[in-house]
Amino acid sequence: MTLPLLSAPVGVREADLRDAAEVARLNAFVHDQGGTPFHLPAWSIAVERGCRQCARYLVAERANGAVVGVLPLTEMRSALFGRALVSTGFGVGGGVLGAAIEPLAAGAWDLARRLGCPSVE
Repeated sequence: MTLPLLSAPVGVREADLRDAAEVARLNAFVHDQGGTPFHLPAWSIAVERGCRQCARYLVAERANGAVVGVLPLTEMRSALFGRALVSTGFGVGGGVLGAAIEPLAAGAWDLARRLGCPSVE
């Protein structure tokens, strides 16, 4: 009996955008995948610094460290609207980039629960 090939497991974690080597690796992935400028870590960093919102950049990786997806998120805090995780804050054309759509979506909801954010946009 031959067993079907199983896809390698994917882990999701929050990127360290202060680590230049990690940012370079994520930049390479975004460029290789044809992502938008809003997928680049620099956009998340600029929004965090300029708008005083918290950058939350999720990375999906195989066990060997290969990046298979990214999801740039901004933790938005507003007296009027409350808290939310927003993909590509203050930008368009963001969202999940890569093949790991389900793991990144689940990771976003897990992060939202930990942060007390009732929504992910």
